[in-house]
Amino acid sequence: MPLPGLQSVRERSVGTKLLILILPIIAGFILTLEWYFAWHRDMARVEESAMQQAQMVATQIMADRTYYATVVIPRIAQNGVEVTDRYHDIPGAIPLPATFLREVSESIRRGQKLYTADLLSPWPINKKQGIRDPFQQESFAYLAQHRDGIFSRIEVINGQRTLRVMKGDFATAQVCVDCHNAHSDSPKHDFQLNDLMGGMEVRILLEPWFIAVRRDEGLLLMWGGVTLAPF
Repeated sequence: MPLPGLQSVRERSVGTKLLILILPIIAGFILTLEWYFAWHRDMARVEESAMQQAQMVATQIMADRTYYATVVIPRIAQNGVEVTDRYHDIPGAIPLPATFLREVSESIRRGQKLYTADLLSPWPINKKQGIRDPFQQESFAYLAQHRDGIFSRIEVINGQRTLRVMKGDFATAQVCVDCHNAHSDSPKHDFQLNDLMGGMEVRILLEPWFIAVRRDEGLLLMWGGVTLAPF
C-alpha cells in the first residue's frame, strides 16, 4: 500500500505532465484566435480603405469627364472642331465625353494592377460596354432610384475577393444627350439632360490591396521612426 505522501506526489506529477501537454495546445488555440480576430480587424480596415479608394477613383474620373464635356468641348466646338466617337478617323476631331472616359479608364487599367475602372451602360452604343452580370444589373436598378448613391459589393471573381463599386453616370452636357439620341447604334433615343446614362464601375482586388496597405504602413512607420529618432 503506497504511502499517502507518495500518492500525492504521484498525482501532482501526473497533473504536471498533463498541464505541460495541454498548455501548448491552449496557447496555440489562443494565438490562433488572436490572429483570426486581428486579421479580420485588419481586413475590415483594408476593405474600408479600398472602398474609399474606389469612390475617389470613380469621383475623380467622372469629374474629369464633366469638365471635359462642359468646359473643354464647348470651347473647342466654337472653332468648328468635330466631336465624335470616330475621332481616330477624322483629322482634327476630338472624342465624345463617353469615348474620352472609356479611354481614360482603359489607360488606368493598363497602368496598374490594384484596381480597374470601366464605363458601362444599360443602353450602350458600344456593345462591349453593356451590362454583363447581375451585379451591374442590380447596380443600375439602384442608381435609377438613388441619384447620389453608390452601389457596392464584395464578390469572389476568378478565385479572388474583389470589391465592386458602381457610381452613376448622368447626362451633364447637352452634347452627350444629343449624340446618344441621334446615334444610329443607340438603343435609346429619348435621353434628357441629367438622366442616368450609365455608370463607372471600379474593382479592387482585396488581397493585393491588403498587402499594399500593410507595406505603405510599414514604410510610414519606418520613416516616422527615422524622423522622430533623437539626434
